[in-house]
Amino acid sequence: ALMAAAPLSMGLLTQAGPPAWHPASDELKEACRNAAYICKEEYGVDIASLAILFALAQREIPCTLLGMKSIEEVDRAMELAQRFAGLDPSLSTEEVL
Repeated sequence: ALMAAAPLSMGLLTQAGPPAWHPASDELKEACRNAAYICKEEYGVDIASLAILFALAQREIPCTLLGMKSIEEVDRAMELAQRFAGLDPSLSTEEVL
């Protein structure tokens, strides 16, 4: 079975951004900051939530590992995961998201 890990790309796909030691290039970090800004300001969507939902919606990858550093992050991840409870398995990824 396949497993997905780090759908937030070690912080790249969050409003706060990655830690200073993150190995991504400055260009990639800037692109992710811009994407987070567009998601939030133009669409009212948190990029981290979008990334988690996308990872969880991949039916061919039944397991997604998330790293969380606070109770709030655990609670948010649980809220997002519960969106998938009881869904019709025949729905496409686009229909789920």
